[in-house]
Amino acid sequence: MDAMSFFRRPKVYVTRRIPQKGVDVLLRDCDISMWDSENTVVRGELLYNVAGVDAILCMANDIIDSVVLDAAGSNLKVVATMCNTLDDIDVEACNKSGIRVLSCPNLCSEGRADLTVSLMLLTLKRAATDPRNLTVGYSVTNSACWEKCANQIFGIYGLNTTGETIAKRLKEVGVNSIIAFESNSNKLWNNVESSVKLVDFADLLTQSDVLCICDENADKSNARFNKDAFKQMKKNAVIVVGENGLSENLDYISLYEALRDGKFLAAGINSCNQGPVPFQYPLSGLHNCVFLPQTQESGFDVRHKTSVAVANRLLTELKYLQASN
Repeated sequence: MDAMSFFRRPKVYVTRRIPQKGVDVLLRDCDISMWDSENTVVRGELLYNVAGVDAILCMANDIIDSVVLDAAGSNLKVVATMCNTLDDIDVEACNKSGIRVLSCPNLCSEGRADLTVSLMLLTLKRAATDPRNLTVGYSVTNSACWEKCANQIFGIYGLNTTGETIAKRLKEVGVNSIIAFESNSNKLWNNVESSVKLVDFADLLTQSDVLCICDENADKSNARFNKDAFKQMKKNAVIVVGENGLSENLDYISLYEALRDGKFLAAGINSCNQGPVPFQYPLSGLHNCVFLPQTQESGFDVRHKTSVAVANRLLTELKYLQASN
């Protein structure tokens, strides 16, 4: 950067609507432009709007590749994401161009885990108090407190940082039986609770009373949670989708059909994170599908905390790069 660029406000392009708290952090020191939608930015709009920016703040499913880097030009110095993975960013191309890549801080896994455990309880409560579930062995007199759930088998798909934290939270509230399937065989997790039993995918489906999906399928060629998977689950099982960025791993049409036809008891879906939930409108019409309440300033809305954390990291990096030049 030359002396003139040092004193100008950096330009940041945000690929999707983010909470106002994150916007306010960026506006302290930057000029920002944003794709004003909850949906993934149109490719042509992305390429047009990144021209000349100093940083890009992207979300899940926004493809940041060499084409985008070329469209941005030589001013681009930072690519930050609100996603907890870098799967949609060509990190190698960024490194070759001297562009810093920033991921979502790990501290956000704590918030996501707490949010998911809350969603578990909300879904179990709905199932326990719905008289339409009497035919599958649930009673309206059942309490959905953790004491009543402690003897159920809780399954976790994906022992990423969020999955590991969920296992710890469940143990803390007295859950006795936790099984898990590691969705990425190339990873070795050493921090998993000793009480968590690792099982194969088939056993995870057939044994879980409550099944929490925390991670993407490493093989994205087909959705792992599909019609065949739902057929293997217990009739009174509950599925909880911890992060709605899992659309490639979950067949939402088959999920709708399975819930509608009573293949399993209920599902809870986190709709407070990045991006719209596929097939949300028909799913919301089912009595046995629970969505987290949408409140703009909810303390449980991880997006607010994430947007502020990522925005602060992005600003810190831009200031450091300006000062070093």
